[in-house]
Amino acid sequence: MLSDTIERPHVSNTVVASHFPTLFMMREHANCGGLNEKLARLMLRLEKETANIAPATSNIGGYHSDTTLFSRQEPEIAALRELVQAALHEYVPKFLEANCHAPPTKEGAIMFVDPRPRAHMNRVQNQTTEITVNPTAGKMILFPAYYEHAVIPFRGNGVRTCIAFNANF
Repeated sequence: MLSDTIERPHVSNTVVASHFPTLFMMREHANCGGLNEKLARLMLRLEKETANIAPATSNIGGYHSDTTLFSRQEPEIAALRELVQAALHEYVPKFLEANCHAPPTKEGAIMFVDPRPRAHMNRVQNQTTEITVNPTAGKMILFPAYYEHAVIPFRGNGVRTCIAFNANF
């Protein structure tokens, strides 16, 4: 209970946000049986004619083509390449909008790191894998304990005071 001499704090703002959502796109194509048959025949042929570049990885018993597959000139590869390019044309701008911006940095800010294990792999320019929240008087931040976080060192004038806690419920 607060003493009568202390002004009671009141909520002035609340933000509930989803950090690091995984933008997922699924596109289904109709009438793809003919193309799929041609692609299957081509891949079986390539499996016999070329080396499997990843024989001991997650595709054990399968075939992993080299990285130049989409540069091949077969009509079925050209058709597949067009479908992929059309999907990427729609997906990439949405991915960049959702994931890429220059995060603010400020001494004493708390930094949250993208918890997805491979999120830092093959990053695109300005892709956000860290979010910083600048400290201000009266700000409370709640997040699950597993959300990786750190505090950017404060080297400025004055004192930065933060009271951290774990809530068990």
